[in-house]
Amino acid sequence: MTQINWLHLTDLHIGGREKHLLPAIKNAFREDLKKLHQKSGPWDLVIFTGDLTQRASAEEFALFDTFLGELWQWLADLGSNPKLVTVPGNHDLVRPDADDPVVMLLGQWQAQGKVRDQFWANENSAYRKIVEAAFANYQKWWASTPYKLEGQRGLLPGDFSSIFEKEGASIGFEGWSVYVRLDEETLKAIADTTRGEYFHAGTATDLKKVYQSLNARLVMERKETEVTFLFEAIAAGLLLAASVFSLLWFNRTA
Repeated sequence: MTQINWLHLTDLHIGGREKHLLPAIKNAFREDLKKLHQKSGPWDLVIFTGDLTQRASAEEFALFDTFLGELWQWLADLGSNPKLVTVPGNHDLVRPDADDPVVMLLGQWQAQGKVRDQFWANENSAYRKIVEAAFANYQKWWASTPYKLEGQRGLLPGDFSSIFEKEGASIGFEGWSVYVRLDEETLKAIADTTRGEYFHAGTATDLKKVYQSLNARLVMERKETEVTFLFEAIAAGLLLAASVFSLLWFNRTA
């Protein structure tokens, strides 16, 4: 029976603020790979499910490709020669200007039927160009990486289908771009219930302002606690100890 094995990785966020920790993480990761390979290798595929980078810059994708080069060498040393399957995450696209009128209309996706119709019907529409531009660095990286499992590109960036075959067995993959709208009312209700505060950050600038507005707060609460029983327990313990020592002393001198 043919067996197809894969290694699943996600959320590397290469290029993030913690990049100084990457060398130490690499060493620990490599040791974990050795242990996992003994249990489930050799691997035919590496499946990376999003957030390869932090901000989707061309420089970060170049760093990610360098990391993949190291990873593939480690895997080769272990006896694996896999193909790569990836889907982009929300950190793998360059955020468009939130004040761009086209972006603002896309934000009305659910309410604006004409926007949806034009988006799907016209591949040269301003709406589609915004999406293509956001994923341009990811698409350029994916086209050039030598590790990928070849397949058929879908309608939108990141969409694809591919098939991996091994010794008469095959497994298919599909990747889809999914539009997700946050339920802000529910999030606000959760914040109220937990005595928290809800913030909306539509852009990186907005998020930075949120962080700047947050202050570390030490809350001190005065609360009366009954401690009489503690003193009673200590007194009882002392009385018991005194009785024991008294018994030992008089037995010794009798």
